[in-house]
Amino acid sequence: MKLRISAILMAIVVSLSVFAGCGKPAGGEYGPSISDAVMASEVDATTYEALEKTDVFSPDAPVIHVVANLRGAKADATVVKAEWVYIDQEIFIAEAEAVAEYSEGPVWFNLTKPDNGWPTGKYQVTLFADDDEMAVKFFRVE
Repeated sequence: MKLRISAILMAIVVSLSVFAGCGKPAGGEYGPSISDAVMASEVDATTYEALEKTDVFSPDAPVIHVVANLRGAKADATVVKAEWVYIDQEIFIAEAEAVAEYSEGPVWFNLTKPDNGWPTGKYQVTLFADDDEMAVKFFRVE
């Protein structure tokens, strides 16, 4: 199945949420970190908890999520970013970024299914905090 770049880029919707209410001081001693990243087919819309963790999705999966924990961020200053890549064809799919509203809490990004479905193969999403690579998650579409 050949990937049509323009179709996939036009069909993808990238979402981000950085949410927390921990009350800790903004900014960590060693800067921000992102940990415990997981791929999921379903995420709780209130808590951003991954409800259905998986690293294998079907070509007709409506949404592919990545959820992680952000710590040590500077509220209203730390930039959190996700870059999505279709590895099999070495194609950059999308990038999304936002400024963290809190010093720590869940980070959630997702991609919505392209009109023609997901091409089968291997993918990756890389998470960054202030341009430093923090986590790489791999997933497959079968």
